Amino acid sequence: MLQEALINIAAYAEVDEADVYFTWEKKSLKIDIRDKGKGFDKEAAIANHRMKGVAAMEQRMKQVGGEFSITSELAQGTTVTLLLPIQEGGMER
Repeated sequence: MLQEALINIAAYAEVDEADVYFTWEKKSLKIDIRDKGKGFDKEAAIANHRMKGVAAMEQRMKQVGGEFSITSELAQGTTVTLLLPIQEGGMER
């Protein structure tokens, strides 16, 4: 997920850098990926069926019990937020 978001920034945002923030909570991990690139009109992109990759990321997050959101504003950049559940006691091995 993180890799896909960064690939999209490299391909579409027209910026040289992005910020990634991790917030650990007791039962979740929140990841915010932010760029200050060209941004886009989300509603227009949805209407023109240009959000297939985003829809795929959202579906994968739902499959693992997580949440996905994306916000964007023209000339202001884009933020992708991933919220992943954390099982108590960590992962089984």
